[in-house]
Amino acid sequence: LDLSRMSVLYPDARSGTQLTVPLGDSDPVAEELLVALSFAGPGLQSLRLNDLSLRKAAAKQLASMAKHWLFLEVLQLVGAFCDDDLAAEWLDLRERIGKFGRVVFDQP
Repeated sequence: LDLSRMSVLYPDARSGTQLTVPLGDSDPVAEELLVALSFAGPGLQSLRLNDLSLRKAAAKQLASMAKHWLFLEVLQLVGAFCDDDLAAEWLDLRERIGKFGRVVFDQP
């Protein structure tokens, strides 16, 4: 499942234009994405969420869910929040997946 570079459009009533922001910058939309992934995630082999700008809470929730997805072989999160604690979780997941899998993320 590749959801990389998804964005959200917000209408600007004053100017009549639309503002485009990365999905992760919209907390309500990011929460809905995580709900959907809680159902779809356990069956996924590959998940790419590059350039969504996931914030700290969403990235941590994703990490806690992903460690229970037994079939996951590829996880890409370039452009998401990452601190030392979260990097450690991603590295643990990479180790669990094994030498044939990949977990790609931005280092803190």
